[in-house]
Amino acid sequence: MDRHQLFGRLDKAWKDFQESHAGLSDSQLLVPGVTGAWSVRDIVAHVTTWEEEALKHLPLILKGERSPRYSAMYGGIDAFNARMTEEKKRLSLPEVIGQMNDIHGQLIDFIEAVPEDQFRGETRFRHRLRLDTYSHYPKHSRAIRQWRQREIPGDIQGEGVMKNRQYSQFALLAMANRKHKERCHIRSAIRELLAAELDLKNDANGTGVGRLTVLDRVHEALAELRGIDEQIQLGNTAIADETSTI
Repeated sequence: MDRHQLFGRLDKAWKDFQESHAGLSDSQLLVPGVTGAWSVRDIVAHVTTWEEEALKHLPLILKGERSPRYSAMYGGIDAFNARMTEEKKRLSLPEVIGQMNDIHGQLIDFIEAVPEDQFRGETRFRHRLRLDTYSHYPKHSRAIRQWRQREIPGDIQGEGVMKNRQYSQFALLAMANRKHKERCHIRSAIRELLAAELDLKNDANGTGVGRLTVLDRVHEALAELRGIDEQIQLGNTAIADETSTI
């Protein structure tokens, strides 16, 4: 796996998590009993908590350090989750949603700056990142969808969407922001590839095969960039459509 592949997995799982609760009204987001006593709002806050933990502990892993165990610090992971849930009860629903998008954006920015070798193989960095993010989101996406099927008969994406256009627009804006970040990352990768190609071209011992391999990767990156540009354009159109109906 490389950085691009990891971003693909993370973005897919994140998008699925966003879609799992998209369209719910404010009152529905606050209904308890989705997972234990938690509401969807509590789950969103919980997912953000573990992204915050990733931002706290991943830099330590990069330094070769080890984090204290949750059993020693809090009496276990369940106790930590309960403590953070209680602490975040003071946050309003808009604050929880805003914090979710802010922390996720910080995490993406952080991952973009991590050395590429941390994504190859099952490194401690990648293991911790997976546990806190793209293997964590799906558990809660499934729980939310199961609750919606139980408690909101019929089309789970139907009436709630019409009642909450502003939330849908907010989600679209967040997605557009992620796509712009992906675009910047790919453009940076293309610049690095072109620099490598120039080095090979100027290297008397360089091989033509090496240059062709690098150029092939440039073409692949350009194709990916065009795809993201198309997604951004579609997202901008969707945002305009949402705005016109609010």
